Amino acid sequence: MKVLAILNELGSDASRIWKENILSREYNNTALRSTFQYALNPNYTFGIRQIPEYEHKSSELTLLEGIVALYNLISRKVTGNAGIAFLAEVLSKMDPDDALVIERIIRRDLRCGVSDATVNKIWSGLIPEFKVMLADSKIQNIKFPAFAQTKLDGIRCHLKRDGDSIMAYSRAGKYIELLNTLDAAALRLMKDGETWDGELVCVENGHAMNRQKSNGILNKAIRDTISKDEADTITFTVWDIVGSDDYHLRFAALENRFADENGRIKMVHSCIVSSMDEAYAEFAETISSGEEGIILKNFLGAWEGKRSKNLCKMKDENTADLRVVRWEEGTGRNAGRLGNLICQTEDGLLEVSVGSGFSDEDRDTITPDNVLDKILEVRYNQLIKAKTDKKPSLYLPRAIRFRDDEKSRANLLEELV
Repeated sequence: MKVLAILNELGSDASRIWKENILSREYNNTALRSTFQYALNPNYTFGIRQIPEYEHKSSELTLLEGIVALYNLISRKVTGNAGIAFLAEVLSKMDPDDALVIERIIRRDLRCGVSDATVNKIWSGLIPEFKVMLADSKIQNIKFPAFAQTKLDGIRCHLKRDGDSIMAYSRAGKYIELLNTLDAAALRLMKDGETWDGELVCVENGHAMNRQKSNGILNKAIRDTISKDEADTITFTVWDIVGSDDYHLRFAALENRFADENGRIKMVHSCIVSSMDEAYAEFAETISSGEEGIILKNFLGAWEGKRSKNLCKMKDENTADLRVVRWEEGTGRNAGRLGNLICQTEDGLLEVSVGSGFSDEDRDTITPDNVLDKILEVRYNQLIKAKTDKKPSLYLPRAIRFRDDEKSRANLLEELV
């Protein structure tokens, strides 16, 4: 069976078990394995976002040979216009179905609904985990004095400079197409080889857009459907340089570069608090100004690509990223459409029914086919401990948004408060 036919088969059913069974069946299919590796590996960048025009000339290259040829783009052996011409030549020498698979690899969208986690469950370690530093919820690990920084309400982003190329990646390691909006500022501020950690937020008339509108634009950037006018609203707020120094040294290195800067890339608002009382006062002031909360950070915290005890988030309400495992039809006025989504933590130790937070349009358009296995951000008031043989749950869960473009893994139970 051709790889394109397998991808279409995978996309015909939203069930994760269905997809795992197909991938297990195709375990020894080298071309399929390589297709997922090249499309999902966050370290592979092709330097090409738009597929060039080409005409089918022959079928002399197999799919696997076409995939291997892409390494010339990844290694920067061919770049710019030469890279575009090279890709067009490769595509022209392939069977049309195989060429379409290469196009999907370049776009990083195989259109089959298979996540990194599912691929790694079949081919262990095939897709390297895109590591980000995440905040803990245990404030007792903070040692004062500490940094208190505004918690932003956008999309997490790693901004990387490689020579004259500026690349942006989401928390899930997906390439973010910013249409070169941040390039001028990044080339001015960043050293070659650096990766900056921060948040993308859209602004209009000098003020941050509301979360729904801003994240709608940013999700278009992840899907590569963003327009130039939309990209021009994007700003990047930085708070860290990915590295091994103590945090106060990394932060000072950033501050030194922003003395006269007032562009699309900004420094996060930060202050130093000397006690828990001062931290709570800063938190209250931040909430009153309409922000989400603050992040407390230890001066001596090293950068680590995991949930770190050197960071603590203080929020007005709690949120959890959960995986949708079941769709339930509603009753009464919701008969025949969405009633609830049954969601779980990644480890399956917590399960909750989420029926609030959906608009009538959501209930009409969210179907089992387009929602199962996606990541749903849920706001809640309290973690409900397990009773007898039941799993823990959440008190007053409300749906916020789907995060499948930003995240490939749900929270674990131990990460929730």
